[in-house]
Amino acid sequence: MRKMITASAALLATLEVSAINFDDYRTLLATNSCINCDLTNADLSGIDLKVADLTGTDFTGSDMTDVVLNKAILTNAILNYTVVTGGDFSEANLNGASLAGANLQRTNFLRAKLDGADFSYSNLQEATLIAASAIDTNFNHSVLSEAH
Repeated sequence: MRKMITASAALLATLEVSAINFDDYRTLLATNSCINCDLTNADLSGIDLKVADLTGTDFTGSDMTDVVLNKAILTNAILNYTVVTGGDFSEANLNGASLAGANLQRTNFLRAKLDGADFSYSNLQEATLIAASAIDTNFNHSVLSEAH
């Protein structure tokens, strides 16, 4: 009994530290849209969010490994310190988005709109940036080795 209570307390503490806004999470899954939502620390790995409207949504610290966001609208979204390895942002609109410190290895940004976005301190190793628009985009201190 004592072990069960200790385990339950540990699980509760973990949930409180990494708690996400479940109302926003449910809205996203039900409507494929979530404008100005709080999805910090969410597990969105492998989710198909093609053409989703995620304008201004905060994904800070989320796991977005292999997420599909092609043609999605992510203007002014916050993706700081996210893990998006292998993600697909082809033809997505990330104008004004912040992806500082994000792990974006092998992520596809083919024909994406990245104007005014902040990729500082991000890992873009082996990322695809072909035909992406990147006017006034910040890549300071980013890893771009083998990106094309």
